[in-house]
Amino acid sequence: MSVFRHHREDSHLHGVNETILRTVGFPALRVQAGPKGIRRVEFLKTSRHGSPCGGTAEGSALLRKTVDLLNRYFRGRHVDFGSLDLDLSGASSFQRRVYRVLKSMPRGEVRTYGWIASRIGKPNASRAVGRALGANPLPILLPCHRVVASLAFSRGHPGRIETWQVRASLLTPANGLGGFSCGLDIKRRLLELEGG
Repeated sequence: MSVFRHHREDSHLHGVNETILRTVGFPALRVQAGPKGIRRVEFLKTSRHGSPCGGTAEGSALLRKTVDLLNRYFRGRHVDFGSLDLDLSGASSFQRRVYRVLKSMPRGEVRTYGWIASRIGKPNASRAVGRALGANPLPILLPCHRVVASLAFSRGHPGRIETWQVRASLLTPANGLGGFSCGLDIKRRLLELEGG
């Protein structure tokens, strides 16, 4: 898998660097880093920047480190994003509690909205958890794609799916996949990537 990068610094957002990563099999990603940490990771529906650019990521050391980790992630390697500084200053206190739980979720495992709600001490807040996940500014780094509506498909192993290639294809909105702000096709493909 090749990852191509484009770098620019936004003058209207003081100190914010942005990189566009293009990787085989997924839409391009925009990654933004600011003075407080990584601000945003988002899949782009279409690229505004024309043809892919080669070279290395410029900007802050944090942005370069994030690009390196994402590059390894999209090559199927196990990556720990826990050392990255994340800027969640735009998130509510409830959202930050949800995101802390997300950060601790291991690769290759899934959890439900209800499980997260219980972990933050709000067992009846599954829908609010879903809204917080929909507002997640840092998908992949805060792995909201690992959260599903139901674990009915896990065959007695709560939270663990042994064969992602088979089971990820069975996940649909009707049988437990849940939502994903980047689209359900990308959610399934990320789960398959992590289980491969």
